[in-house]
Amino acid sequence: MRETTIRVLRAAAGLLLALGAGCGSSDHGSSTTTALGGVPFTTVGRMLPTFVDVSRPTQSNGTYPGAPTRTLPCIVWYPGQAQGGQGGPETIPCLAGVAKDHRGGSDGCTVVADAPLDTSGAPYPLIVFSHGFGNSAAATASFSQALAQYGYIVVAPTFPLSQDNAPGGSSVNDLPAQAGDVGFLIDVFLGEVAGIPAPFPGAVAADEIGAAGRSLGASTTLLATHDVKYLDPRIRASAPVSPGWVIQTALLGSDGYFTGITTPLLIIGGSADDTAPFPQNDQPPYDLANPPKILVDEIGQGHTPETPASNTALVAFFDVYLKGKAGELAIFDHLPGDNQVQKAL
Repeated sequence: MRETTIRVLRAAAGLLLALGAGCGSSDHGSSTTTALGGVPFTTVGRMLPTFVDVSRPTQSNGTYPGAPTRTLPCIVWYPGQAQGGQGGPETIPCLAGVAKDHRGGSDGCTVVADAPLDTSGAPYPLIVFSHGFGNSAAATASFSQALAQYGYIVVAPTFPLSQDNAPGGSSVNDLPAQAGDVGFLIDVFLGEVAGIPAPFPGAVAADEIGAAGRSLGASTTLLATHDVKYLDPRIRASAPVSPGWVIQTALLGSDGYFTGITTPLLIIGGSADDTAPFPQNDQPPYDLANPPKILVDEIGQGHTPETPASNTALVAFFDVYLKGKAGELAIFDHLPGDNQVQKAL
């Protein structure tokens, strides 16, 4: 096991090094440089399906009596084709480094609603990206869009009871069921749920599945990937951003985490996070986890940092552990901005 702690200060040149422009098409081969492999897809598709799990209930919540099923409105981001969607292309703001600015264009990303899937790089890895307390799938857009642009299919659900418009009020008590929702969505995209056609039949790589989340969604991710009681073994890499470790262990206890689990783990947090402070919420699960693991402390950033460093780290991490691009581990030595990175590989 190698342990390293690196403080990284990089300006724009470092950002270009980490993200790399280059020529060629997106690929699934290994990279031997400190740049993300392949050229980003120029168009990202976005669709808004709702999936209903009829096998599991939604618990009661305050004045809400509950329901016999679990309803999950989702945003799905994916490599798309520029033609064939609903209406014209839309340019949305994107963070520097994951937009077209590093290829000489404007700082925006082209998104096409209900675009046909660009099958040139299929099958694609699948990421389930979970939102935080009191928000929705839309809160994950910065991270999810960046992953889609680099060749991932990302499904971001809005959970029934922790969302901003939850019946009975937003609640953390549904956290264990949210881990089950992650597994259900994997089933959906693998075409394993009766009555629900796979959104992209044959285009999801069943052995390249990851999970990520922000805040309470990061806690959901840790449950689904690093707690033996809720573990989904199909998930091959896990990337929680600013997990609520204190809340989740107070709610569910601390037993069962990490024992015998070696799923690769990336934790991202901000040193100035006053919602889930880094020393109590990011550092402890990193310390307890088995290698391989990486911890990124973005100096001066607050809760769930939406930064070029975060998006670069997420893409590089999943590239390494889902696509096999081991050379991209070096990107963590060159993240943009001011970061402290710990690694045990």
